[in-house]
Amino acid sequence: MGLSKMMGINIRKKLFFYDNKDISLDLGTNNLSSDPNDTLFKRSAAINAALWSTYFTTLEKKAVRLQDIPAEMWLFGGEQDYRDKKIRVYNFDFYANEGTSSSETPWLNIVLNSEYRQTQYKEAQMIEIWDRLLSTLRYRPIK
Repeated sequence: MGLSKMMGINIRKKLFFYDNKDISLDLGTNNLSSDPNDTLFKRSAAINAALWSTYFTTLEKKAVRLQDIPAEMWLFGGEQDYRDKKIRVYNFDFYANEGTSSSETPWLNIVLNSEYRQTQYKEAQMIEIWDRLLSTLRYRPIK
């Protein structure tokens, strides 16, 4: 059992944040043991209800495996009023190990977002960026 778990310490870290005129990219992790009934997809009803009050719709939603680690991703797209213009915006969410995390195997969250930006990228290009990003992940649990 890890020291952080024995002491009840929750280590949540923002691993990386990148921001430019087109996109923001945020990577975070948390070592807190998670509830297997509280995953991205198991929150679908609440997320879908919240979508009604936003400009987002679902572009893609799927479960994947990252080196035998369960993961879920949900890609949203929409049209936002920004500075007197309508612009296409995207918010892509990825959670790995969310329902099975522990102090030794933390969950990982990645968000790619273009809200409030006049991104030069089209939907297909954003999905290509996302797919390339996820294909580079190498999950290394704490031993």
